[in-house]
Parts: sequence; C-alpha cells; structure tokens
Amino acid sequence: SSVKYPVQFDGNKRVIYVAGEVYLEVVKDSLRPFYVMTDEMKIEVRGTAFNVNAYPDENQTTVTLANGQIAVYTLSDVCLLSPGEQVSVQRSDHRIEVRKVDPGMVIAWKNGLYYFKGQTLQEVARVLKRWYDVDFVFDNVLVQYTLFTGVVKKEESIEAFIRIINEISSFKCSLKGKTLYIK
Repeated sequence: SSVKYPVQFDGNKRVIYVAGEVYLEVVKDSLRPFYVMTDEMKIEVRGTAFNVNAYPDENQTTVTLANGQIAVYTLSDVCLLSPGEQVSVQRSDHRIEVRKVDPGMVIAWKNGLYYFKGQTLQEVARVLKRWYDVDFVFDNVLVQYTLFTGVVKKEESIEAFIRIINEISSFKCSLKGKTLYIK
C-alpha cells in the first residue's frame, strides 16, 4: 500500500493519494476539507474514520465508513455514506453498489485479523498473497470457487492456514518455496 501526501498541507484543502488498503481517522476542519484520491474515486471526508481498499490489481475499489460521514464521487455518481455502509466501484464499468456491512470486520486487518465470510478461496488467496508473499496455484479450477468462512491471524504462519484447509476440507495444500498448491 502507498499513501502520497505533501510534507505540509498548503492552501484551503488537504489531499492525499491512496493505492492499496488504508484505514484513516480524520479530524473535521471546515476551512480545509480533506480528500482521498484513488484511481476510481474521490472521497470527501467530513470528520470520520473509514477504510479504503484500492489495490490496482483488484476488480473493484471499496470504501467502508466506521463513523462520521463521507461523500464518494465517481465518474458517474455521488454517494453519501453513513456509518456501517460500504460503497464498491467496479473498475470495468464504474458500476456502484452501496451495502450495509460490519465495519469492525472490514477494519480488523489493522489489528492483525482477516475475517472471511462466504468468500471464494480465490478471493481469500488474493488477500493472503499480499500478506504472506505467497503465490496460490489451484490444481482444480472448481476449488477456487469453494466458499470459505473463517478468521486468519496475521501472527500465524502460512503453515497454520495450510493446516486449517487440510483439516476442514477435502483439499490438500502443499507449500513449495513461495508457491502454495491447492488441489
């Protein structure tokens, strides 16, 4: 993840640029509004805590509001979010979806936890790839669409994840170098 910002905010606004995932708590300053820029959106912050997930290699950018209020501007729309809401913007067609979520589960990563609820192993693999610097190879295409629900702790090694998958499923995982094979 990267955040680009000036050494000192000058003028009448504060602007940062984000790629990857960040959690921000911003103090309201009506004289100098705060903006977060990603490839897909501009977020106007109105004194709040929120999470931005804007990895360039993902199909969507999401913003989850924990508290306060934000306005999200895209190429075609503007959304005002309330606490517990998440907006997703699809990179391919800029389609917007707003839904209710548990912000605690979304921002748990900053405390060393990833919650997965009904996500495909392919989605889980994308998250864990960044975390553990391991490539995932699915020997059977259908395996990657298997749904996974669980919690992965950052302090646990990739071997702990492998052990869990091997114990709770009919899949077999093996780690060779920096590649995790799941079949």
